Amino acid sequence: MARVRVANVSKSYRRGEVQVFALRDVSFALADGEFVAVIGPSGSGKTTLLRTIAGLTEPDAGSVWFDDRDVTNVPSQDRRAGFVFQQYALYPHLSVYENIAFGPRARRLAADLVAARVRAVSARARLGAE
Repeated sequence: MARVRVANVSKSYRRGEVQVFALRDVSFALADGEFVAVIGPSGSGKTTLLRTIAGLTEPDAGSVWFDDRDVTNVPSQDRRAGFVFQQYALYPHLSVYENIAFGPRARRLAADLVAARVRAVSARARLGAE
């Protein structure tokens, strides 16, 4: 893992003629290995914040740092970061195992690597993914 620092990040969207801020000048730092939950009411910017850290959403202003590296303009696939939504299942009709395996399978990893990653993630998250 890495230290994560969000520095003065802002992100807004247009709704017709109105500019709506999802994030306004957000700053915080997380220590290496620190576990954090982002909570708040619907529409408060939780998903926008996590998408910005993961590199799926570009901020209008500010920067995102992993350790001492500014990753603000680093593509998401090169950040090695992700997040988990409050809703436990990516696809509710799939098992826990199948949900965890979805990403590695989409990257066409060998079945033994997929199984190993599912075991590792489910053990770390204390999920029963048998």
